[in-house]
Amino acid sequence: IINEEFSILDFERSLIIHIDNIIPVEISFCVGYVALMSDLEVLILKLESDPKNGESVNHQPHKTNNSMKQTEDVNNETLQLESDDFVICQKPMELLGEKSSQSGISVTLESTGLADEKTNYYHVQHLLYKRFAPDISSYVFSDDIKLHSLQLLPIYQTGSLTSDRKNLSQEKELLSLFCFFSLPHVGYLYMVVKSVELMSVYQYPEKSQQAVLTPQFLHVIASNNLQCFTVRCSAAAAREEDPYVDTTLKACPPVSMDVCALRIQLFIGLKAICHFKNHLILLTKADPEAVPERRESPKRL
Repeated sequence: IINEEFSILDFERSLIIHIDNIIPVEISFCVGYVALMSDLEVLILKLESDPKNGESVNHQPHKTNNSMKQTEDVNNETLQLESDDFVICQKPMELLGEKSSQSGISVTLESTGLADEKTNYYHVQHLLYKRFAPDISSYVFSDDIKLHSLQLLPIYQTGSLTSDRKNLSQEKELLSLFCFFSLPHVGYLYMVVKSVELMSVYQYPEKSQQAVLTPQFLHVIASNNLQCFTVRCSAAAAREEDPYVDTTLKACPPVSMDVCALRIQLFIGLKAICHFKNHLILLTKADPEAVPERRESPKRL
């Protein structure tokens, strides 16, 4: 702090996460949770701080263990077979909790900050690993079976309200955290805070391009329409806050209730979607090839 009216906050790189055997195409970070997504794989991690134990952070990140060696051997065999005009497709897999550490993906932390008494050391907790397998029987292109729209959605508890509608405490406490990712025709919603479990599966009537998750709705765009689906995030968060809430007086639906499509709105040339508070921002672009050329009328003398 230079003076009372002017202050400078400087950021320093303090932690590097080294991840092997996966090539992320999207990364999402939220309150210590990290979600990684490749074309057909999803990995969710939690960084837990431990100010007393510094042994959990490795300062030499590139260590080779038996699982990494086995994975490298499998990759080498796969490349050798693929070079002989064979394509190897791995089986679909879902590992929850600590079992997700057996996915073969190596995660190592490297501390780069200066060590002092206030330094927080971190260790990794594996929460979810899910791998999809392409359906080669349908003869679809590889671009049609890639994951998209990875998102971590937190719901906070900000404290109780007084009679004048003011919060007693302004500190936000994480109540629930949800992870969403989607294939072109199917979307998946997981709850990942206290226990990792699959909440909802969304079936799209058309091939999706992008999706945005909010506490109330799931918005999905296709090439020519915007689709809106119900979600159970708010209901799950309400039951985390009050486990004895019923479905009669407070009208809180059960988390296990099936989701449904609410509306499909037609648009022309949808390309991207973004959500901010209570607003949706859509980016559209008309295809110039679809616009017919205008014929100039002959000029009259």
